[in-house]
Amino acid sequence: MSHKLREKAIEYLSLDRRIDARFDITNTLQDYYNPSNHNRDLLERKFVENLGSSDYALCVRANGNYSGRFYMALNAGRIPLVIDTDRVFPFESKIHMLRIPVHSLINISDLVLNHFETTTDREFIDMKKENRAAYNNLLAPDRYIPNFIEKIANSVSARSIGVDYHVGNFCDV
Repeated sequence: MSHKLREKAIEYLSLDRRIDARFDITNTLQDYYNPSNHNRDLLERKFVENLGSSDYALCVRANGNYSGRFYMALNAGRIPLVIDTDRVFPFESKIHMLRIPVHSLINISDLVLNHFETTTDREFIDMKKENRAAYNNLLAPDRYIPNFIEKIANSVSARSIGVDYHVGNFCDV
């Protein structure tokens, strides 16, 4: 299902003349995920180049409930354009993203344009800076894992003294 969602989102965005879409489809997804693919580095470089000249990044979940491009977009200080398939993200309340409900995929261009047109230049710049900071301070592996371990340790400690504390709230810290 994820590959079809990605394909449709790209199609709708690319066909809308109001959107400056920069999709560079150079291979099939099956080819990219093949470990013996010698073009993987080239494809990653192309993605990073395209990301560098974009404000939004299409982030469709892969085979699991995860999108590596979501974290790459945050690291680049971009606005993730998430096709909403009931994903929950760590520190979600600290991230600026545009969620596109699956049932509204046909309206993706209108939703992106509405977001862009109702956001001031200053707000847009701040959103991108805050996404980069959220990645660097909370989500980069060297930050996320220690925070997660600390949260688990605090949860275990709190339970041993009878405090009602839920690890599930970690996503909203």
